[in-house]
Amino acid sequence: MTGEISDSTTGTSLLNRKWVKVFLLVFFAFSTFFVHNSILHPDIMEVRNLVTAHEMLTDGNWIVTTMNGEYRFEKPPLPTWVAAGVEGVFGDSLAMQRAAAGMMGLLLAYFLYVFVRRITEQKSTGIVAALMLLTCYNVVLQGRTATWDIYCHAFMLGGVYFLYKALYSPMRVSNFLFAGVLMGLSFMSKGPVAITAMLLPAVIALLVWRLPDMRGRWLALVGMIVIAVVLGVWWYAYIYLSVSDAATEIVQKETTSWVGHNVRPWWYYWRFFLESGIWAPLLVYVIVRAIMGWKSENAATRIGLVWTLAGVLILSLFPEKKMRYLMPLMVPCCLLMASWVASHWQARTVRRLVGVVCCLFVLFECFGFPSLKHILGYDERESLSELRTLVAQDSSYKVCYVNQEGHIFRIDMVYHLMHKIETCPSEELDSYLSQSENPVLLLLPHDFDLADISLPEGAALSDEGTYDDNSHPLTDKHYNTSLVNRAVMFTPSVAKP
Repeated sequence: MTGEISDSTTGTSLLNRKWVKVFLLVFFAFSTFFVHNSILHPDIMEVRNLVTAHEMLTDGNWIVTTMNGEYRFEKPPLPTWVAAGVEGVFGDSLAMQRAAAGMMGLLLAYFLYVFVRRITEQKSTGIVAALMLLTCYNVVLQGRTATWDIYCHAFMLGGVYFLYKALYSPMRVSNFLFAGVLMGLSFMSKGPVAITAMLLPAVIALLVWRLPDMRGRWLALVGMIVIAVVLGVWWYAYIYLSVSDAATEIVQKETTSWVGHNVRPWWYYWRFFLESGIWAPLLVYVIVRAIMGWKSENAATRIGLVWTLAGVLILSLFPEKKMRYLMPLMVPCCLLMASWVASHWQARTVRRLVGVVCCLFVLFECFGFPSLKHILGYDERESLSELRTLVAQDSSYKVCYVNQEGHIFRIDMVYHLMHKIETCPSEELDSYLSQSENPVLLLLPHDFDLADISLPEGAALSDEGTYDDNSHPLTDKHYNTSLVNRAVMFTPSVAKP
């Protein structure tokens, strides 16, 4: 077989119709990224992005970015600019923030569709690959999270697609131009992450498959690189020239994290196939078959296999490892699986497998996903976000977190209040309050004894309640008591009757 779905195959002529492909992509993307997308609590990375975006709007820190009033240069600002724009238009809407990420997930699926279509010269194979991508666990997770990953990998896959066209199609400068722009946007989304996780293994796979004819293309290739570098690093250069000391400190911190944070053994990613979710058994089977039958495999299978294995190897070389870093590997994995499905499309079992899995996925997203909110116990807690109106009604209000042994300050609290939070050691609280001339919302550890607070003359405390912002149930090992806080409003003086 050629790895293509024959147009004469039952049901395939329908897949080849343009309106059907558009409908399927949009429908599954809607189910994957947009339906019930605000149910899960924001994770720490999402919180950091949204807090930084909020300070862009309130403080005007669009270039020299901040988080809780401190420099935030660990990530480039492109996705955060998008988040700030969304907040400016739609206000405090987690659903709309995640919808923006969902649009990038749709773009990722679209670029996979056109890339596979270009390789196989078969539109229906491309749509199968895109639908598989839209139903992979890791892709679903990242497309429902308003962070950087989905942006950098969507842009980079677009760069790979146009680079493939530039190298293996008739010479057109525009392909190199589009590739350079998209690669630069990827770099402005999360630095070099997508270069190592997607671009490098993709280039290796293409070169193993076939060397391109570079006659007349070298100058355009150099231009592509220049465009990508200029577009990708200008912000870094500006930050380094503007606040070099802070930038150098953060670069050193990030470098240390890559070699000393979340360090895992080199074989940690052996289970990468699990990130495809429900497709994991098929993916393992297809990889084994592709390795055993390498000599007889088609171009799509060879490219997908080398891309997958090269990606796993490159990611395994870095000491810091997290399972979410495997998201870009789902692209070649879906290319592999779609190629196998294409070669066996005439088998009714294969067609039913793809159809049943996709339908079950849509049913869960639309009707089963809401149950997660009750399973995780979200409804049983009051969040600090309920106090946003209180601290927003008066610009003179300050918010202070009281550090106590065994508890740590969490940036999540800044997100829930959408207000900068000062910190004060518990042993210095009396001095802090005596010097305060404005009302202060104190965030105290849940076991803090109010009797330990010595109030200045005429001052008063008003208990605002206890708030729990954990995203895990009480019985879960990840439940964090640092996210359970008692809120107390301190008023410097009380008018006498």
